Amino acid sequence: MRRSLLFGMGAVLCVTGFATPAAAIEQPDPTVQVAPSGQPESPKGFERIELTTRTTSHYNDSGPEGPSAGDEVLSTGVLLKDGRPVGVFGNECSFLDADDQSQTLQCVESWSLGDKGELTSQALTEQTATSGPRSWTAVINGGTGRFLGAEGFIVTRKDTPNAGTDSVTIYLKRG
Repeated sequence: MRRSLLFGMGAVLCVTGFATPAAAIEQPDPTVQVAPSGQPESPKGFERIELTTRTTSHYNDSGPEGPSAGDEVLSTGVLLKDGRPVGVFGNECSFLDADDQSQTLQCVESWSLGDKGELTSQALTEQTATSGPRSWTAVINGGTGRFLGAEGFIVTRKDTPNAGTDSVTIYLKRG
């Protein structure tokens, strides 16, 4: 079971689309209410932006073989809204600790939404070393353009461990 070590929201933004040899099990995000349709509702006071990704990832194994402290996952890709490109993203997740039961990663990422501006986010996550669907939440550190002074969080959902796409929901605090 994934436990949040940052922000108390299920944190992790090992971001979008990283393909790791062992994936985490999805954990519900206590800050996001789910409607009867199964789709998340925006928490009160937040604007919601729904995107998907087309992702390319690279796993750097620093040895010993398999996930271990010092390994990295680098990901980049295109952000899509209704199937149309609206920006790009990139992230880097470093394994701080890993064994056959769990993995602890520190992730930082940047989200560029074209002329609207950029967002940065980060997360610390502990996840199980078992394959399966997963989701994670990262805190927004700030932004530029429309996102100058941004506060909020980003939830990324992956249905399969090595999928080249993710669902990304950005929750921006209004006001």
